[in-house]
Amino acid sequence: MQPEVRATVRRHLAVLLLAAAVVALSLALSVQPCGRVGLGSDPEVLIPPLCASRTVFNFNCPGCGLTRSFVHLAHGQWNAAWEMHRLGWLLAVVTLLQFPYRIYGLMRPGEALVGPTVVSWMGYALLVLMVGNWIVGMFLAFWS
Repeated sequence: MQPEVRATVRRHLAVLLLAAAVVALSLALSVQPCGRVGLGSDPEVLIPPLCASRTVFNFNCPGCGLTRSFVHLAHGQWNAAWEMHRLGWLLAVVTLLQFPYRIYGLMRPGEALVGPTVVSWMGYALLVLMVGNWIVGMFLAFWS
């Protein structure tokens, strides 16, 4: 196998495993009444805060609330997921789409389902949406 194909296979496998971990953790975790994420329904077992911006500066970043949104989505709590992060559902869909895309990439390592330009533009679009959502959230918080 050629080195660039081997690197592609490794990347597909890494992203596939990461997507599987995100889905598994979303199902295993729960949002506690205090607003923090914990393991199962035990309010004593909380995971540490994941956002350095929120912890250090007490200021939300563009991704603040995504973990809680994913957890709510995994448990079918659509409104709560939306309240945590308005784009959580979109990023969850992108995460789930990694499964067929990466499996195809592993089964046919020399072929691309979509070109790298499409993947790059999708990534940039998600970043713009995340920052735009963050800015909208800051304006909404300011005006309320």
